[in-house]
Amino acid sequence: MPGSDCLKYTKKRLTWPDEEIQAKYKKKYVWGEMILQLIYAELDLRKQVQLEEKLQHKVKALEKSMFVTKLQISDASQDLEKLHNQITSAEHTVYEKEGHLPILLKKNYDLLRKDPHWFMRKELVDNCASQGGCCSRDCRCCAKRESSPRHKGKGHCTVECWCCSISRGFEFSDEQKEARTLEWKSMLTKSGSPYASTLAKSLICPVSKFRWRSFFTSSSDNASQDIENLLEGY
Repeated sequence: MPGSDCLKYTKKRLTWPDEEIQAKYKKKYVWGEMILQLIYAELDLRKQVQLEEKLQHKVKALEKSMFVTKLQISDASQDLEKLHNQITSAEHTVYEKEGHLPILLKKNYDLLRKDPHWFMRKELVDNCASQGGCCSRDCRCCAKRESSPRHKGKGHCTVECWCCSISRGFEFSDEQKEARTLEWKSMLTKSGSPYASTLAKSLICPVSKFRWRSFFTSSSDNASQDIENLLEGY
């Protein structure tokens, strides 16, 4: 069954040990660190792609407005062009981190992403909804991102989501965005974090053919058990 050996070669949880034993056990934790770095890179790319969506909405609104200058439209268009260059760099970073994965883990990672709806699996939908993202509303923005022309950077809401900012009624400040990102990383790196285990298997482990047809309504028992066994306390 696809995914039954998922994360087989990590054999470690996603956290580093205390510094005094880190050197001794560094090799045992190296795959977990690679997974973390890939998760961070994917989040950064999603944030920038969603910021691009936000700026595109802004440019369209300015073009329709009767009370803006050509300079305002030009400035917004230049910001969008700069962001395109940043997204290209972020895409390359994700590609680089993907290349660091062990071959069988990379095979599972790629297999999952062959389906354009892969990120709409139940675990990731629930995670988005629990954080107040678009999956907690009826807008279906996350599902619509499947049609994005970009090959990478598709997925659930980040602090840059345009629809979420409209729903909140305000935009996060840079300080608030940074604080939320640090809090999220803290949840991932906390020793024995069940959140890290769930997120890792949701982003990397393929699902059975039955799950493809049922829109990700249950987890693949073999893959799930493998990860629970391999990430929970070596």
